[in-house]
Amino acid sequence: MSEQDAQRRAIAGLLGAGALAAVLIGTLVFILPPVEATADVRSVGDAEHVEAAGDAGRFSLGSDAEALPAGHYAVRARFRSGAVGVLELDVVAGEARIVDCREATATCSLDP
Repeated sequence: MSEQDAQRRAIAGLLGAGALAAVLIGTLVFILPPVEATADVRSVGDAEHVEAAGDAGRFSLGSDAEALPAGHYAVRARFRSGAVGVLELDVVAGEARIVDCREATATCSLDP
C-alpha cells in the first residue's frame, strides 16, 4: 500500500467516526473540530427572566444574542406579577430569532 493510500484510509477512518473532519492538502493533514449548527436567539420586552429549554439544554435569553444549537425549544418567561409566558420555538441553523415577552399580556411571541 502506498503512503498516499495509507493517508486516505486514515482520513476515511476519521470521517467515518463522525467526530472530526480532515482535509488533505499535499502531504499535510489538518484535523478540524466539528462545526455546531447554531442560531442567534435573544429576548426583548419586560420579563424578569426568559429561558429556552430543549434537547441541547437550558439557555438563558437576554438582550445579547445567545448561540442556541438547532432544534426545538420551549421558551418560558417569568414576569414580576408571577405570571409565566410560554412559547414553542424551532431554531434553524444560521437564523437570528427575537423572542418578545410582554407582562401586560403575560405572553411571548416571535418578532419577524
